Amino acid sequence: MPRNYRMLTYPGYDPDTMLPLVQGWARDGLTNRQIAKNLGISERTLYKWRDKYPELAKALKKGKEVADREVENALFKRATGYEYKEVTIEYIETEVNGQKTPAKKVKEVTKHVLPDVTAQIFWLCNRSRDTKKWQHVNRVEHVGEGGGNIVFEVKPPPPPTPELPQGKIIDVVPEDADSD
Repeated sequence: MPRNYRMLTYPGYDPDTMLPLVQGWARDGLTNRQIAKNLGISERTLYKWRDKYPELAKALKKGKEVADREVENALFKRATGYEYKEVTIEYIETEVNGQKTPAKKVKEVTKHVLPDVTAQIFWLCNRSRDTKKWQHVNRVEHVGEGGGNIVFEVKPPPPPTPELPQGKIIDVVPEDADSD
């Protein structure tokens, strides 16, 4: 038996328990392979069920849309730059009526994250597919004579050369070289 052989029996399709799980796992970013493993079925069975049961396909799609939207938002935020507040707590000693007393000092600082050029390029290349303005695809078209098809001539390989006898390699000196 192959190493990755699965049992011939698997749990049947149960929409009441599976749909919320599948949608949640898809929302969490799990792949179809991981979702199938969590269900105790093969990836192939998951695809069969997805094709057979529209509510399963809808749950997978809906969950993945949520995850995709979160990633899109994070990418856009990174591409355009953003600000956030960082709160730090420092423990210091203060003197009250001549006695040292521990105290907390809360410090809030606004930090700026600059726009990321790589995220901008990625966003533009994937966002503006319609315009071809930011695509990274270079298309090269090869045509034959008169704009027609290119004709290739396939030649048979050359016949094999006979093997040279194995032996010691010596210098070959031309006859007229001795006359110098």
